[in-house]
Formats: sequence, C-alpha cells, structure tokens
Amino acid sequence: MTTEHRPVVIHQASNTYVLLLASIAAVGGFLFGFDTAVINGAVAALGKAFSANSVLTGFAVSSALLGSAVGAFFAGSIADRKGRVPTMLMAASEAEPLYMRALAIQEQQLGSHHPSTAISLNNLATLYKSMKCYNEAEPLYVRSLNILTAKLGPNHPTTRQIRANLASLYDNLAEQFKQQGRYDKVVEYLEKAVQLRQPVA
Repeated sequence: MTTEHRPVVIHQASNTYVLLLASIAAVGGFLFGFDTAVINGAVAALGKAFSANSVLTGFAVSSALLGSAVGAFFAGSIADRKGRVPTMLMAASEAEPLYMRALAIQEQQLGSHHPSTAISLNNLATLYKSMKCYNEAEPLYVRSLNILTAKLGPNHPTTRQIRANLASLYDNLAEQFKQQGRYDKVVEYLEKAVQLRQPVA
C-alpha cells in the first residue's frame, strides 16, 4: 500500500488584500471619532434641555460613547446569527425615535433654522437613507441644505457635505427607478445629482 504525498501549498495574502483590510479597520476608527464629534455638537443643547450641570452633561456624553462600544461588541454575535444587513436595519429602526427626539430638542432650544438643527435633520435623513427610506430622507436633506446655505453660505464645508449627501441620495433613487424600468425618473434624479455636484459661485 503506497501513500501519495502531495506538496503543501501555502497561500500568501497579497499586499493589496492586506491594505484593504487595514483600510477597513482604519475607517471604523474614523467613524467612531466622527461620532464623538457629533456628540460634541449636542453638548450645549443637552445642557439647556435638561438643565444639567457640567458633571451630568459629561456623564451623558461618556455614556453615549461607552454604549456605542458595548453595542459594537455584542453586535458581532447578532450579525453572525441573523446576518449583517438585518442587524443594521434592526439597529436603525431602534435609533429612529432617538434621532427624532434629538431633532425636537434642537428645534425647541435653538430654533428651526439653527445650524445645529440642520445637522440633526441631516443625521435623521442619513438614518432613513441607511434604511432605504429614500422618500423620507429627501425632504430632510433638502431642509438641512436650505438652512445651512442661508446661515453658513453655499461654500461652507458643512454645507458642501450636506449637498454631497443629497446628491448621493439622488444616485440611490436613480438606481431604484432604474430597477423599476422608470427611466424618466432615472434621468430626473441623475440630473439633480449632477447639479448638486457643480461648484457654487
């Protein structure tokens, strides 16, 4: 009885694949830092809404960060069982009332035309966009863009970011109508997206 010996082949990961994994990990850290910046913008409104001193406000901000870390830790096992997309949709649906509450506080404390209110509108619109609720997201993006254009100017970095968000939403709507065979709508929303990406004088 003879035993067939086969060579052992060791597959080495390419540099491109390693760089891709490292980039994904880096983006995760960047997004967590972005969350910190968003919370920083809500500190003043939190203090006014709840008449909180500096200690309570600091506790509220740190609790949000710790909660996001704990949530990210447990989300992995849930995503393994139910899948990543259902997990993200479930998290988004749970977050919707919190975003709406934050928007209501901003409007009550700072007014409906304050730049911070526009940021809250953008955040809620982005949540709807992640849930593929494009029709709900569009008027929120438009309102946010109008506020920031009037208050900060069309070329302010924040205004340009909201404009890019709205253009991306129109890309998604165009793709949705393309799948439905409604090519007149595809052209309409692609033209809107192109117009938003044009430099503003």
